[in-house]
Amino acid sequence: MAVTRHFRSFGWCLIPCVSLGVAVVAACGGDIESKYGPPGGLRNATFPSASDTGTGTGTGTAPPPDAGGDGAVAACAVSFKTDIYPNMQPNGNWKCSNSTCHGTQGGTPPFIDPASADATHASLKVAAINGKPYFNTASTDPAQSTFECNLKGACGAGQMPIAGGAVGAIPATAAEITKVDTWLKCGSPKN
Repeated sequence: MAVTRHFRSFGWCLIPCVSLGVAVVAACGGDIESKYGPPGGLRNATFPSASDTGTGTGTGTAPPPDAGGDGAVAACAVSFKTDIYPNMQPNGNWKCSNSTCHGTQGGTPPFIDPASADATHASLKVAAINGKPYFNTASTDPAQSTFECNLKGACGAGQMPIAGGAVGAIPATAAEITKVDTWLKCGSPKN
């Protein structure tokens, strides 16, 4: 006498045959969920899908598109390459990449490449103040990055850029800080 029990998952049936000592796998029709439901079903949670905008339950909010910061984020209203990086140029307001400040490879860290927004982004992802990165591409919380507090002079390391300074830099305006804040809330994308 064979005891047959059906286990259904992902459209396949596993039928163990106890008396024969073998398991038979056969195709089952349709989309069949296990008796435990969808992933996260045991803890009554719904995992975010690729199109989820943070409406899932039990798992937190879905990260924004490309929270890792390696590509363009269509949802972010601020672009690093066109809204922030130009201020860092030798002829921009902040003048960070001026050769007497952060614009030379062997100069004062962090290195801000006057010729490459991508290289600057990469450099500032690893540069840190008190162990916290300038750009934390794994977070959408501006407090997890030191870039904004450095522009405000609230990190304990002095305000950057130094007003006037040797190169005539202009500190970030309220509008520029708002753009930085918006961009950090997007996950600091390399967009």
